[in-house]
Amino acid sequence: MRAVRSVWIWAAVACAAAFGLLGVVMVTYGDEIVLGVVAVGLGIAGVVAAMRSGVRVDESGVRERPFFGGGEFVAREDVAGVEERANVGSVLPSKVVVIVRCSGEEVALTSLAYYFGTPRRVRRLRATIEGWR
Repeated sequence: MRAVRSVWIWAAVACAAAFGLLGVVMVTYGDEIVLGVVAVGLGIAGVVAAMRSGVRVDESGVRERPFFGGGEFVAREDVAGVEERANVGSVLPSKVVVIVRCSGEEVALTSLAYYFGTPRRVRRLRATIEGWR
């Protein structure tokens, strides 16, 4: 199994870890114990969510796990193609990898969205998926 992650995931991990450390400081040195415990819990949850997000590719297919929400699985034999398109769900002009199923349904891998130039991780993912056909 190979995991493909966006570089922004590491920024999310850093922010969540900083939030958790802020909670530790609040519990240790401040009077806000309840708020500090909540901040620690949210920091831990954020780090876990960021580390599990991404796209995983193995012999059975492609599984996307976004930072927020549930993931989606596309079986290897159900993949008809892979494309890169403008991300219509984004306010910023980003691009996203789209897996086209044999039924014609499209699955956008939003956790791999990018802005400028096709990143190496997207090129590798595309080559892997195109190698299945």
